Amino acid sequence: MAGFELTAAQAEAVMTRGCPVLVSAAAGSGKTRVLTERLLARIQEGEDIDRFLVITFTRAAAAELRGRILEELDRRVAETPNDAHLRRQTALLYRAQIGTIDSFCLSLLREHASALALSPGFSVLETQRGEAMRARALDEVLDDLWVNLSASDSRVAASVLDTVGII
Repeated sequence: MAGFELTAAQAEAVMTRGCPVLVSAAAGSGKTRVLTERLLARIQEGEDIDRFLVITFTRAAAAELRGRILEELDRRVAETPNDAHLRRQTALLYRAQIGTIDSFCLSLLREHASALALSPGFSVLETQRGEAMRARALDEVLDDLWVNLSASDSRVAASVLDTVGII
């Protein structure tokens, strides 16, 4: 990136080859820039951007990363307009797998649904509905447990449940 100096650790993350690299650091420490530089370095070496899997934790981070890569590709294409490989990367960026862990897992499940004996129309459970289902299942299990306890077991169970904050 123009005017961006890498620290020694960042440069190592950008240039390491032959093994996976995990970039983990505090907010605002330059992770997105390091990932952008790493991908662009690989592109400069002749790789195509759609051959990489880039996973982040949030949609916002994935969108920011994709945007920064596009900005940097555009800047480099403007500097070297006859570089067909760089121009091709701009088009391939829209096919590149840059997303969240859950979006990657979902696409993998959809792609292999039949091999996994999943209905092709499966959907992901919404968080709120999942929490309600979990609470209902816990209530049913605890009710069943309570009904089947002896009198002495009931006192112990009540004490345990009270301690963990369930009753």
